Amino acid sequence: MWRVIHDTPPEYVPFKGLSRACLWDAYEVPVHNYIRQLQELGQEIRYCRGRYHRLWIKNLKAVKHHIMKEYEHCIDRIWNDQKAGTYFKKGERFEPHQVAKYNNLVMWDGLTRFTELMAQETSLYFTYKQMGTGIIPPTYNDSDLNNLVATVDMRVDGDINSDGMVLKDTATFPPGVPSNTISEFCAKDRNDSSGIMAYRVVIDRAEDRIGHIQSVTEVQESHSIVFQPVTNLEL
Repeated sequence: MWRVIHDTPPEYVPFKGLSRACLWDAYEVPVHNYIRQLQELGQEIRYCRGRYHRLWIKNLKAVKHHIMKEYEHCIDRIWNDQKAGTYFKKGERFEPHQVAKYNNLVMWDGLTRFTELMAQETSLYFTYKQMGTGIIPPTYNDSDLNNLVATVDMRVDGDINSDGMVLKDTATFPPGVPSNTISEFCAKDRNDSSGIMAYRVVIDRAEDRIGHIQSVTEVQESHSIVFQPVTNLEL
């Protein structure tokens, strides 16, 4: 048997997963239009599978990827204090109250679930996004957020999408969520404590945490997991 030893510990992974969290005015129309666009394109892509040529599906995915790229570019501009001249596609000003960008940590159980999905050993997908107020740094064995505040179903209030070697998800939490300083996010396959956690993100700097006010603001978070090979030593 060959023995393969990888020499790429997690701290040296060149492309890390990323969370982009925004605080918007309640019922921000352009944000909900963005999510609805993603959902409609996703439905069209699923409908076309098995019915049309693969090139047609590829073109639809390219449109969806372009829409996501434009939106994420706007978030990155705000993060870099380039607020002037940042607009939604239809011309509305892109003005979140807060933006936070942090790397994720993918759970061991989450990695196991991804391989189980590829092996068709389960049909439970990571469809729920959660946010909370915990500030304890993530570990590979986390099973829940430290202090859960709200859960949304990304099939209803968000979107899940493949983008090359990147798995992306996004969702908006309703304005009715009680006022809290949001500092952690995750995705799970069930809406309860028995669910498997895919990843966990913690906003460790107090000044970057999201200050949500009930019925005045809403929190929207977009997340990326990068699937990549590691460098191996000789066999």
